Amino acid sequence: MPSVDVLGRLRGVRPGGASAPQTTEPEALPAPPHTWEDPALKQATAFVQDCLRRDCGDLLRSSVLSQEARAELRLRIRQILAENPALAQAQTGLQELVDQVYDYVAGLGPLQPLVDRPEISEIMVNRWDDVWIEQDGRLVREPTVRFRDDLHVFYVTQRVLGPIGVPFSAATPLAS
Repeated sequence: MPSVDVLGRLRGVRPGGASAPQTTEPEALPAPPHTWEDPALKQATAFVQDCLRRDCGDLLRSSVLSQEARAELRLRIRQILAENPALAQAQTGLQELVDQVYDYVAGLGPLQPLVDRPEISEIMVNRWDDVWIEQDGRLVREPTVRFRDDLHVFYVTQRVLGPIGVPFSAATPLAS
């Protein structure tokens, strides 16, 4: 099976020739301000997902969203959170919360901040709590990135691989 540069596809970049990565000991990056373990983020995300399933179910089922659909979804998330200020009490700001909830609902969840960093050339997910990145030719464990569980990994992987036609299921659990 040919290798798929998923990160390059997400960024719209062609794969380049790179030397073999060197594996290093785990090196923690700064912890994000809110992680999936944050109860306030969990509560806000679950509430917004329930509302969006009722209001925008078609958008959530789509694996590829147009620019207009992404803007519409962000606007709806902002409206839901603004109408429910109790959800945002522990957060630093509404826009930050909108971004975080959007990442979990329609983006790549805990991988989105990694995808947004241009210095990361590859992301490898072994299980919900074991994520590695390639940065500057070195393979580094990313301990601050965690999914809810293995099912969450499956859904995010489907979101990445579905649009490019790469099969991913329990029968074919490896995509390279």
